[in-house]
Amino acid sequence: MPHPCALDPEQVVEHEYVGLLDPELRERIELWEEELLDAEDASAGPGNYDSYEEYEAAMGGGGPEGDELTYQHDLSIAPGWKVGGFASRHLTDPAPVVCSCGAGMRPLLTVHGREWDSGTLNWVPLEDLDVLRLPGANVPAGVYLGRGLMCVFVCPADPAHPHRLSFQ
Repeated sequence: MPHPCALDPEQVVEHEYVGLLDPELRERIELWEEELLDAEDASAGPGNYDSYEEYEAAMGGGGPEGDELTYQHDLSIAPGWKVGGFASRHLTDPAPVVCSCGAGMRPLLTVHGREWDSGTLNWVPLEDLDVLRLPGANVPAGVYLGRGLMCVFVCPADPAHPHRLSFQ
């Protein structure tokens, strides 16, 4: 049974799964990520630390907040429950979801087991920043589907056509 929880809708900007982007754009994104990583490495200094705590401090605090920025985790598919947007392809290769009429189907609703991932905190809703470190804070609804999420696809040509489901 789902847990009672508040619905706090917010509009976010997300971008298509990296595997579905034009190869030239993917290459530009990879170069951008490498430049960010090189800049982060250069700012870290020589790397002689007396303790792991010193290393964490030098790396920007350690943990998820200190990880490098990446397109896939920080700019692409937002985790959590959502209407519209892009579908996650984190467990399978991108495959088109096609209606029986031949039209490419679009995500209508995504139901996700977590509101944000522990690996990156860039998608944490502002109203949840104060409960960020509480156990279970990122699973307020208590809903678990398959491996983590379900996406309902709809036909853009005719919404009366049967919906399709994808579990990731």
